[in-house]
Amino acid sequence: MDHCYMVRDMRGWEEKKKTSNFLRDYGWALLSLGIGLIISRRFLFKGEAVTRKKHELLLRLPFLGSFIKTVYLAQFTQAVALLTSSKVPVLNSIQMVKRMIAFYPLQDALGDMEQKIMKGTSLHESIKGNRVFDNKMSSLIKVAEETNQTEYIFEKLNQQYNLEVQQKFKLLSTVMEPLIIIVIGLFVGVILVAMYLPMFKLSSVLG
Repeated sequence: MDHCYMVRDMRGWEEKKKTSNFLRDYGWALLSLGIGLIISRRFLFKGEAVTRKKHELLLRLPFLGSFIKTVYLAQFTQAVALLTSSKVPVLNSIQMVKRMIAFYPLQDALGDMEQKIMKGTSLHESIKGNRVFDNKMSSLIKVAEETNQTEYIFEKLNQQYNLEVQQKFKLLSTVMEPLIIIVIGLFVGVILVAMYLPMFKLSSVLG
């Protein structure tokens, strides 16, 4: 029985020793690699093609993609509401918003809208078939065109999207909280092992 406990303790000690040696030998290299990645991030992920791919990938993420799209739709509706309240024509508003919001899927969608409107298509018809915009926006914009209340409808859309962003953010924070605690716990555990393992090794040698 004592022999089994001794073997188990020896195995645990060997695993701790390997972890400590790994952190001692490669800790600075890992830290330097992390710092290097952070510094070179702006160069590695710079460029329109890379940014476009990154934005497309973000939209495909479960739940997070929907949250990001809602955030940009809230920005879009707010900007259009402000511009139309300043008596800026809808087409010019779309052109200005396209330059304001740096999110390629939305910029592409607004560019497609711009081309359709210039060909004589109505505003609500121009957003149909685009994955960035939902049916709710198309239906309300149709009502806005029929009642000549574009500014009012975009303000209401902005309020709805802002409320949806708040609800999704609360849900996202609730889901992410346990994951953050686990990651922090792992980091703290690794640091404690690296700090105290040499002391245990020294005490075992002295004992």
